[in-house]
Amino acid sequence: MEIQWSETALVDLDSIYNFIALDSEKYAIQEIEKILESTRQLTDFPLSGPEIKFRERKTRSYRYLVHRNYKIVYSIRNEDVLIETVFDTHQNPKKLSKKLKTRLQ
Repeated sequence: MEIQWSETALVDLDSIYNFIALDSEKYAIQEIEKILESTRQLTDFPLSGPEIKFRERKTRSYRYLVHRNYKIVYSIRNEDVLIETVFDTHQNPKKLSKKLKTRLQ
């Protein structure tokens, strides 16, 4: 399988980088590299992340990986893994649900 990144996920990475770089550009680069590295397992093991359960039934299922305080949410589409969003778990979890519901539309 090949890993693809949604525009939303790329914006998320950019935001993470910019926030961390306020204190240390070096650490910001390292953190983004570690997030990218943590997704590489999905090429061989796309089902390795637990599934996100929604109250209402959805046509697409989401899974996630955790890197430190980031939840890397992805879906499987045909032969690709699509990274949908990278969510900082310090935020309100309702924000993640809202973000994923928007992606379903």
